[in-house]
Amino acid sequence: MTSFRRLSILALLGGCFAAAGLAQLTMQLVPPTASGPVLGGVYISPYTALINGTPTLVICDDFETDVSLNTPPWTAYATTVSSLQGEVTPNNTLKYDNSPMATAATQQSQYTVAAYLATQILHEQSLGHTTAQGDLSFALWGLFDTSLSGPLSGGWVTGQDLTNAITDLSNAETYVSTHNLTPSNFANVTVYSPSPKSASQEYIVVTPEPSGMAILVVELSGLLAVVYAFRRRAAQSAR
Repeated sequence: MTSFRRLSILALLGGCFAAAGLAQLTMQLVPPTASGPVLGGVYISPYTALINGTPTLVICDDFETDVSLNTPPWTAYATTVSSLQGEVTPNNTLKYDNSPMATAATQQSQYTVAAYLATQILHEQSLGHTTAQGDLSFALWGLFDTSLSGPLSGGWVTGQDLTNAITDLSNAETYVSTHNLTPSNFANVTVYSPSPKSASQEYIVVTPEPSGMAILVVELSGLLAVVYAFRRRAAQSAR
């Protein structure tokens, strides 16, 4: 089957597309353009998907599942990464780290790293750093797929890109550990898991935090305070 993930560049079709609690939605992939960024014969994240009909940038964390132009819309469940905080058993809605041998701690750690990598991918895309964006995409895929034919096996990317992707994954895991990051640090990151799990790939959506708006509010508050003080002094001098 021709797939978005396992497709040569010449085919011009491929690529890995992939509120707390369970929100059931409908998802559908929007085919990438022929000029979309490609690395190792794979279209790299982010892609565009329709989530309940709304075009949304999505980042794939799933290298194991193939999708194609003919993949029909599927049901997905939305889980905020922060909702994993404090869970004592793995969240079975998520696609990874929920086997009988898995632990909630492992799942929380893995998805925290995934959330961190997803934010880095969007950051590099915003800067136009396509190579770094691709290397980070493979790093994210390698987080959950460690198979002998997986994204970091040397069969997809090689040379410096392979080295970069492996290093990116290692650096992300180290950063999360040394900075004591937990799922609670990523309330703005949501994982969209297909139901059934074989219906499609799993995707991550990063909602920009309103830091700019917060700064604007602080600046406006300061400005209003200055205006008020000026008016008060002007009123006093007129007495």
